[in-house]
Amino acid sequence: MVETRAILIMVVLAALAVPAGADEVDDLILVLKTDINYNNRVLAASELGRINDPKAVDPLIEALKEDKEWEVRMTAAMQLDNFDDTRVADSLIAALREDEDSSVQVAAASSLGKIGDPRAVDSLIEALIESGPDFDVRWAAAESLGQIGDPRAIEPLTEAMKDENEYVRNAAESALEEIEASNESPLPISISAASFLVAALIIWSRKKSG
Repeated sequence: MVETRAILIMVVLAALAVPAGADEVDDLILVLKTDINYNNRVLAASELGRINDPKAVDPLIEALKEDKEWEVRMTAAMQLDNFDDTRVADSLIAALREDEDSSVQVAAASSLGKIGDPRAVDSLIEALIESGPDFDVRWAAAESLGQIGDPRAIEPLTEAMKDENEYVRNAAESALEEIEASNESPLPISISAASFLVAALIIWSRKKSG
C-alpha cells in the first residue's frame, strides 16, 4: 500500500537525513491527506516540513485548517515556518485566532514569531491580552512579539509584565528588551518612550526586589 511505503520512506529519510524525491513527497502528502491513523499523519506532516518541498505548503495549510486531530494541526503549524510562502503567515494567523485547541494556538504563535511577519502583530497582541486561562498561549504570543520587534507591542507587553503567570511576565520582559535592542532609531514618543519608561521601572523594581 502507498501508506505503508510512505511510512517506510519517512523512517529511512529521517534516519539518513537525505533529500526526498518527488515521488516520496507525493506519498507523504497522500498520507497526510488520507491516512486514517492520526499518528501517521503527524509523522507525514513532520517529514514534509523537514524536506521543505514547496509542494507541501498547500497540504500542510489544509491539515492545519481541517484535520480533526489537534496533534496533526499542531504539527502542521510547527512545520509551516520552514517555508518561504506568504500564505503561511495568513494560515497561522487564522489558526491562532480560530483554533479551539491551545496547543495548536501555541504552535501557530511560535511559528509566527520565527517567520517574523509584521502582519501577525495584531493577532499576537490579541492572544496576549485575551487568551484567558491559557497562559501558554500568552507566553508564546509574548515571545513571538519580541522576535518580530514591532513597537506596537510595547504597551501590551508592558501590561503583560503584570500577568498572574510568572512565565508570561518573564517572556514579556524579555520581549521588551528584544524590541528595545532591535529599534536603534528613536521610537515615536506617543507609542514607545512612555511605555518603555514604565517597562523599565517595572523591570528595575523586579530586579531590585529579587
